[in-house]
Amino acid sequence: MNMGRKSRKPGWWYPWTFVAMFGVVIVANGALIWFARSSFSGLTDEGAYDKGIGYNRALEGAAAQARLGWRADVGFVSSVAGRGAIEARITDRAGRPMDGLEAEILLRRPAEAGLDQRLALVPQGAGMFRAEVTVPKPGQWIVRVHAFRGADVFQQETRVVVP
Repeated sequence: MNMGRKSRKPGWWYPWTFVAMFGVVIVANGALIWFARSSFSGLTDEGAYDKGIGYNRALEGAAAQARLGWRADVGFVSSVAGRGAIEARITDRAGRPMDGLEAEILLRRPAEAGLDQRLALVPQGAGMFRAEVTVPKPGQWIVRVHAFRGADVFQQETRVVVP
């Protein structure tokens, strides 16, 4: 006999499963919020403002360079393994050789830091410039040419392969 006890209807616990599921979601979201707030400082880059200003200047410089229309054909001329010369022929918009420029190169290895070299390009005449170079490792190198004439500034990046 059932003395003083009420029997429950079948399925009485169904609503409580929904409450339990919402409880699990709330606890999981709370944990994710706590981990996110405790692990992220809010600072992604020191000097982000200065880098943004520099980027804007770079865009202005690129626009000025596009108006100039200068172009550089760059290559590596090998003499002995690792030794040779970087040659650059700089022309104007019409393809005429550019003389009377001051020019230099920055030679960088894309896959390794610490091997960069900055070299002056020596004018050879008829828009041709040359820098003797010794590279410590064969392979792909980035050559950034910088050329100046008065207020006009030109730069171009090219990849060369050193045997």
